[in-house]
Amino acid sequence: STSAFNALLKTLEEPPAHVVFILATTDVHKVLPTVLSRCQRFDFSKINYDDIKRRVIDILNIENITFEENVPSLVAELADGGMRDALSILDQVVSYANDNITMQHVYDIYGMMSNQDMVEYLTLLAESKTKDVLSIIENYISKGIDVKRLTYDLMVCLKDAIVYRAT
Repeated sequence: STSAFNALLKTLEEPPAHVVFILATTDVHKVLPTVLSRCQRFDFSKINYDDIKRRVIDILNIENITFEENVPSLVAELADGGMRDALSILDQVVSYANDNITMQHVYDIYGMMSNQDMVEYLTLLAESKTKDVLSIIENYISKGIDVKRLTYDLMVCLKDAIVYRAT
């Protein structure tokens, strides 16, 4: 709130010598300009997909954990630019799968369809096999699948199919 920022501003203007303030926000536009003018600003961005993937591979190798070839790629994709998220995902998968991680482990934990499952699902949809389509969706929902994630993955799959067909 504006009154809270004004109270903070007073402290920022006359801080004790031994104090360093670190303000972190994802909504920098909500911070009053008078507060921003007294700050040294650092904007952080997402970490590169390849860097996350390489780090995941390094960790798996250091820990002597075997994994399917595409697991690091999927973890990096799910992390969406966040190394902390990638490490959290990796930790969950390792806890679930122990020392041999497969793609199916990641799909199970995150309630995802494999690429093959998506193609089969979209084929059923294209063939107007409504009963089978609804049965698959009910099954995934009962497993706790993230429907938003499923929708996004299906859209990506359809986009890839359109690009493949056009090229």
